[in-house]
Amino acid sequence: MKLKDNILFIFLGVICTTLLFGCSTKKNTSGTRAYHAFTTQYNLFFNAQQAYDETLNARYDSYRDDFSRMLPMYLTDTTQNKKPGGAFDRTIEKTMTAIREHSIASKPRRDPGQEMTQEYRDWLRQEEFNPFLKNAWLLMGKAQVQNSDYTDALSTFSQILRMYPNEKELISETQIWMMRAYAAMGWFYDAENLINMLQMNPLPKNLKNLFNETYAYFHLQRKDYASAIPYLQQAIRSEDNPRQKRRLQYLTGQLYQLMEQPANAFSAFQEMKGLSTPPDIVMQAVIGQSKVSGGNQQQKMIGELEKMTGISRYKDRRADLFVALGDIFTAKNDTARANKYYAEAKKEGANLPTSVIAVADSVKAPADSSMLLAEQHSSEREMFRAVARARNLHSQPFSPQDETETTSATIDSVQFNINQDAPHVFLMMFSENQVNKNNLLFAIANYNFSTFMLREFGLSFVEIKPMEALQIKGFNSYEEVSAYGKMLLSDSVFIAEAPTQIIPLIISEENLQILLKGKTLADYQVFYKTHFGDGSAPVVLKEPKKYSPEIPVAISQEKYTNDIGKETVPVAQPEEKRIASTEKRSVEETQAQRQSELERKAAEALKQQTEKTDPKSRRKILKERERERRKLLKQREQERAALLKQREKALNERQKQRERELRARNR
Repeated sequence: MKLKDNILFIFLGVICTTLLFGCSTKKNTSGTRAYHAFTTQYNLFFNAQQAYDETLNARYDSYRDDFSRMLPMYLTDTTQNKKPGGAFDRTIEKTMTAIREHSIASKPRRDPGQEMTQEYRDWLRQEEFNPFLKNAWLLMGKAQVQNSDYTDALSTFSQILRMYPNEKELISETQIWMMRAYAAMGWFYDAENLINMLQMNPLPKNLKNLFNETYAYFHLQRKDYASAIPYLQQAIRSEDNPRQKRRLQYLTGQLYQLMEQPANAFSAFQEMKGLSTPPDIVMQAVIGQSKVSGGNQQQKMIGELEKMTGISRYKDRRADLFVALGDIFTAKNDTARANKYYAEAKKEGANLPTSVIAVADSVKAPADSSMLLAEQHSSEREMFRAVARARNLHSQPFSPQDETETTSATIDSVQFNINQDAPHVFLMMFSENQVNKNNLLFAIANYNFSTFMLREFGLSFVEIKPMEALQIKGFNSYEEVSAYGKMLLSDSVFIAEAPTQIIPLIISEENLQILLKGKTLADYQVFYKTHFGDGSAPVVLKEPKKYSPEIPVAISQEKYTNDIGKETVPVAQPEEKRIASTEKRSVEETQAQRQSELERKAAEALKQQTEKTDPKSRRKILKERERERRKLLKQREQERAALLKQREKALNERQKQRERELRARNR
């Protein structure tokens, strides 16, 4: 028995050792690919997908719509200048862990028995060999969209398009989600380009519903309601979540109401009613019908609302019912009945405007004289007309959702901070309409993913008058962002992909906020010269002597050096002067000068060709390149490991904080 036990123990040990060391991501065999694909799918990805679905359903269950406004199609965070992250961080964390632990980037050995077809060549050239990991990438991008981190999501989606160019279905689904992100950001031109690409070829059946839903959202964002309705109706038919299905149906009624089609609006609200519809949704449907109907039909809807005030299941909604009835009679200029319902709403604890409360209180006040009654009647009439205009009940069923109030503050007394240990951002500045934002974003995202595969950078566009900028966040000090800038601006691939006419700039987050609140680039230039002179300063490029913030500076690969802060970039000349200068140079150039230049270039080309053909020189160059490549890879791996460790620590702290908050709520 002991011998058998020992044999079994040794056998199990061999199996465990094989699993631990034989399935390393550094080895690329059919066995390791199958193992990591299986582990990704049924462990981390399964948990990530479950967290995604649970968070999305919880959002639908906890969200309370404001039916006095146009309902948003998606329940995403619309907070201005929100910080990165949100409810879907758990999903993002798990997908990142799956990518980190199960990515197989090493190339496999070529099978000598395999015919070298184009398909096999493409397979050998791919960057990722875990066949299931593409699902983790896509889920991470979807979670970032749900968090309203659209620039991060676009970076993830761009990485998917680059890594999986031959996965047609994956490309189509990724482009649909990119279309949603572009629409949410107001980048309609980019969204329309994707729509045209998606419509050129037939979509898989499982993506048609997603496309229709997203296309409806695109039209809604553009306020093209007539075009949105057909796709919205298709989205309603395919929607699985009952709460979202009812929301979209109510939104359809609101759109018909905006388009002044009361009959269609009435029918859309009518379809919301039923045994499975919660009482508060039925109430909102009847309120919507009462606003788009007239005559006997409207009287019938008013009767339904009045009947609801006495039904027990609407007990908690009595205040809303009385306010709705007051609004209806306000729109009908029936001040007496409106006044009555507003008074009832106040008794139920409704939150009414001050002017309405004053009138509601006046119901109980006895009139002392006919003069007082006349004045009160006149003031009530004017007040209710104002309320009707404010609520806009005749023309629109709800008030605009995106109205914001801005305040201005004195900025002259605020000074820039010289602290270089504070969080910093890297800015890529450009003049308006001089740069294709999408190309710039893609170039930055491509560099970030290829260099820092699992590190997240916050990417967003910001206006710094008279210029715009793409800001890259995620740096804790000037030293850290400066190192990033040196690597970025010395990367030949980025220089080739990046649009021209941009100015790199490093600035602390605090100083950036000061710029956004009113300080100018000229103010910052004075601050820079005063505190830093010609030495090290939180500016990537030294300013030329005749620098004007309104004139863009072109990126030139020849002008960048390893020390970013020590190289001056030439200022682009105004158009008229540039044309005049070009004409002058063309006149002054002689045939001999051009001939000399051609001969010089020919000599250089001949020299390079000779060096390349010399076997000894060629071997030397290859060895140097290999050493540089290994050194760079080692540096990137070390940096990636340190950043991953730092991010995991931050995510764990965030998770613990949420757990503590949940325990505190449950007490």
